[in-house]
This record gives sequence, C-alpha cells and structure tokens, in this order.
Amino acid sequence: MTRIGSAQQSVLLRQIANNRTQMDDLHRQISSGKVADTYGGLGSERGMAVSLRAEKSDIEGFQNTITLVQTRLQVMDVAVGQLRKTASDMSSQMIISGYEPTDTGQTLAQIQAGARLADAVDTLNTDVGGRSLFAGANIDELPVVTPKEMLDGAGDKAGFRQIMDERRQADVGSDGMGRLSLAASGATEVVLLEDVSGSPFGFKLDGLRTDLTGVTTTGPIGDPSGITVDFSLPLPEDSEQLFISFDLPDGTTTELELTAISDGDIGVGEFLIGADAAATAVNFQAALGSLLEREAETSLSAASMQAAANDFFTSGTDEVQRVDGPPFDTATGLRDGTSDDTVEWYIGDRSDTPARETALARIDDNRLVAYGARADEEAFSTMIKQFAILASATFDPAGDNDQARYTAMGDRVRDTLSNSDESKTIDRVIGELAIAQSALGEASDRHTSADNMVTTFLSEIETADINEAAVNLLSLQTQLQASYQVTSMLSNLSLVNFL
Repeated sequence: MTRIGSAQQSVLLRQIANNRTQMDDLHRQISSGKVADTYGGLGSERGMAVSLRAEKSDIEGFQNTITLVQTRLQVMDVAVGQLRKTASDMSSQMIISGYEPTDTGQTLAQIQAGARLADAVDTLNTDVGGRSLFAGANIDELPVVTPKEMLDGAGDKAGFRQIMDERRQADVGSDGMGRLSLAASGATEVVLLEDVSGSPFGFKLDGLRTDLTGVTTTGPIGDPSGITVDFSLPLPEDSEQLFISFDLPDGTTTELELTAISDGDIGVGEFLIGADAAATAVNFQAALGSLLEREAETSLSAASMQAAANDFFTSGTDEVQRVDGPPFDTATGLRDGTSDDTVEWYIGDRSDTPARETALARIDDNRLVAYGARADEEAFSTMIKQFAILASATFDPAGDNDQARYTAMGDRVRDTLSNSDESKTIDRVIGELAIAQSALGEASDRHTSADNMVTTFLSEIETADINEAAVNLLSLQTQLQASYQVTSMLSNLSLVNFL
C-alpha cells in the first residue's frame, strides 16, 4: 500500500537539516566565542570589521616601530650622556693636573686623555642589533676608525700626529719666528713683516700700540702686512711699553708686551734704553726677536695644534687639509688629503642631510620622528679633537718653554671642552634626542587608546553572546527532537493505518 505524507516528510527533513546547521554554528560560537569564522558570516557588519581590523594592524605596526626606536634612543641617550661626562671630567682634570711629564713625554692627564679617546671611539661605534647608531645613514658601518689608526696612521696614510707635526713646522717656520721677518731699516728703525701674503701659517699682525717716548710706529699695513718702530730723541723712559697683537691659526689672539728699562737685569719682554736711539733700537730688536721665538714655541704652537685638529677632524663633505709640502717650514698653503695618503677618521655618512634626519621612523599616519646621529657632529668631533691633541703632544721636562707650551695647550683644551655655545654642546644633542623620545611616548599612548577603542568595536561585531547562543541551542535541540518524532510518525503512516 502506498505511503502518504512524503511531502510533509520532505519539509521536515529540510527543517531538520537547517536546524542541524544552526546547531553546529551555535556549537562553534560557544566553543570559539566568535560570531563567524569568515567576514562573510558577519553579514552587513563585515565592511566595518574589515576596516577595524586594518586599523588595528596599522596600530600594531606603529607600536612595533615605536618600541624598536625607543630601544635605540635609550641606548643613544646613555651613550651621549657618557660622552658628556667624559668631556666634563677631562676639562676638570686639566684644571687640577700639574706639569710633570713622564718618561713618555706626556703628563698623567695626557695619558688619561688617550684612554678617554678610546672610550669615546667605542661609544661612537655603538650598535644595536647590527645597526650603527652614530653613522648617519650608513647603518652597516662602524663610523670611527681605531684610535691607533687615527693618531698613528695606517701604512702610507698619515694620522693625526703627522698632520699636527707638519702644521707645527709650517706655523713656527724654519727660524722659529712664527713666519715673521725681523730686521733693522737704517740705524733707528725696526721692521716686522709677515713672510708671504695670503699664507695661512704663523703669526698674523693685528695691531700695534705704545706709550714709548720718542717712538714713531706705523702699521700693520702693506701686503704682506708689516709694522715699523722708529726710535728718536727723546729716548723712552723707564717702564714705558709697546704692545703688538697677533692673530693665531686657531682664531685666538695673543699680545706681546715689551717694556723699556733703564738698568738692571734684562728679563723676558724687556729691552734696555741705550745711550742713543740707534742703541735702543738694537736692544729693542733683540728683545722682540727673543719674545717672538718664545711665543712661537708656546701660544703659537698650542694654536697650531688646534688648527691641525680642525684640518684633520673634518665633518660633512669637507676634505682633510694638509700642509702642502715638503718642505713644511716654508710652505705657503694647504692641500686636500687623499684616500691614499691620509687617514679618514670618520667613515660614516657624510651627506649634507642634517644628522637627526638620517634616521626617520613613521610612528603615525602623518608623523615622522627624526632620531639619527653622526659621530662627526660638532658636539662629538670637538671632544675627539681635544682628546687627540692631548694624546698626541709630547714635552721635554728640560725644555725652557715646554711648560708654557703645555699650559697654553691645556688652557685651549679646557676652554673648548667647557664651551657653552649651544650649537656645539652635547647638551643640545641630548635635548633633541629627548624630544624624539617624548614624541614616541605620546604616540604610543595615543595608539594604546585607539587600540582599546578598536578592540571594543570589533568585540561588539565579532564576539558571540555565549548565553544567547546556549539558549538558542537548547531551543533548537527541542525543536530538532520534536521534528525527529514527527518524522518517525510520518514514516510509519499509511492509508490502512490512517483508516
């Protein structure tokens, strides 16, 4: 007998299948806590979910960048702080240290300067994860050569000691007079001339003033520049003076003081008033010559060290400058050092890009932070120069003028290391790096807040309501059980049974 209810059974079976699918989905929601496994399952909310997920990914990328750069900046902050302390300690030591050269020809302060130079080089060669922090854009290279190569050279390449010695010869000159010529003109006139017009070496006449009675002065005038001192009657009186000022190679000045005396022992910077103008002129010339030689060995030599350091420790695109010799003691100009004959102390990035901008990090859609640094920045190279000068100079304990030369050198080193000019100090670098750190912190806080908001919105869209899913699951189970019972009844229903 033909069974009835096949249509009803088909409908029930489809309902059972749908209920099973819904139950499986509810089971998945309860176990995973998610509304759907795919964006398609989110229905009309899928566009918003995709957008929020993209925003969350961007925030994560920015936060990873911030964390990485914060680590680098923390290391840089410690390094630059250590450099600042090293420079300060060296400046203080030059104030309290005395002049007692060891058998090496250097004082204990100079020996310590050599150790501090090595420490400074190590600090400037700091890297994090294989990235050099003070090499500008050349992050794969250590930016500063070793102290030994820097000072002593390598192979045929001259180091700083050789450059400094060549410059000293050029500044002091072959006769030790600082590239000046001193001569008599007639019986009563003394003439002091620069040797070559336009030469960068030696003393440069700056000014002349006097209260000497019976003396006529001219200059500095001419090309090359010169001064004249002409004696006549009446003769100078006791304790009257004449002053000559000079520009030195490092940009400083010095002034020589000559005093007339009528009798007694002749000291440095003094000349005896003679029986007449001619004799007085001879005495004046001799005193001036001795004073020039002494000043050339002291203040001029110390200034020459600074000039040599400026020539050698160049930055940016500037080339190392060397005396155009040999001979050096009569040279009249400088030349560019080459990669074949001169050590390059800094081998990092030498572009014209400002140092901070050699490393940029994007920390937000419209925000870049600049945090680069170069070892050849003036704040660092100034310190390296002074350490190199101290570590390179030598002195003879028995030398007549060596202690005065040491004092002149030490005064310049101390003044340079303690210079408060904001454009040169390490404090400025520390401040700029602190600004970058502050920007990173602020951006990180913004991203954390934004991430929390995005996470909340995504949770509302993607997270399933477990309680609701459980209630729906129980309801479906009840419906499914009823459907099974009805299906079973229909499967046994026939016309005979029905009748």
